[in-house]
Amino acid sequence: MSKTKIFVFTVGAIMLAATVGVIASAPQLLATGGELVEILSQHDHEALTTYIHSFGWPGALILFLLQAFQVFVPIFPVVLLQVAAGAAYGVFWGSLILMTSYTMSNFVIFLGLRHLGWQLPAFLERTRAIKKCRRLISEHSPETVVFVLYLFPFLSNCFVPFMAVQTKIPFRRYAWIMMLSCLPMMLTSIYLGDRLLAHDWLMAGVAFVAGSAISIGLYGGQNQILSWYRNKSEHKNNDNK
Repeated sequence: MSKTKIFVFTVGAIMLAATVGVIASAPQLLATGGELVEILSQHDHEALTTYIHSFGWPGALILFLLQAFQVFVPIFPVVLLQVAAGAAYGVFWGSLILMTSYTMSNFVIFLGLRHLGWQLPAFLERTRAIKKCRRLISEHSPETVVFVLYLFPFLSNCFVPFMAVQTKIPFRRYAWIMMLSCLPMMLTSIYLGDRLLAHDWLMAGVAFVAGSAISIGLYGGQNQILSWYRNKSEHKNNDNK
């Protein structure tokens, strides 16, 4: 069995074990599933924090699985989970839980589509986000597009692995770009949640303003960022000739 298959199956086993652990340790999840769906649909981070806390330690597994689910089926904003993670488990543990789940899920999508013969779901092909990613990749280098899209917390960056796999970008390069570029806004949102729980309105406000400014700046300057990286790549290629 190849290393890729071993990795994908190992991650799948971990997620399955987490699912079994949640169900076995917190059977009330089955009875309150409707409540969770309502909380996610309302984008209420306070209610989500309370809900996760009500399960005790299995709440961390619930958060882990919710992040993985959001990557595969992006039907609720990732910022909601990030703020709730900070409020429920603090900056360190909240970041560890979400980053582990987020990274593993993105890796599984990329490797599964590229090496295991998986197909991109038909409904994703018709989405606006996929069309935008496809246009960007056709105009710029895939490394640039992956880097920039993962920086934006309000874009559907969970679609990026579905598109990156259709390019020639190596897995290791994709992995490093994904992990480094998603960290700034993830940590900002998690820190915001942590400060909200502590009623530290000053630092929560600073985090919110900083995160909003970074998001607006990155979104407004995306063309300049893409152009800068493209020019840098062109100069590097010319120097190597």
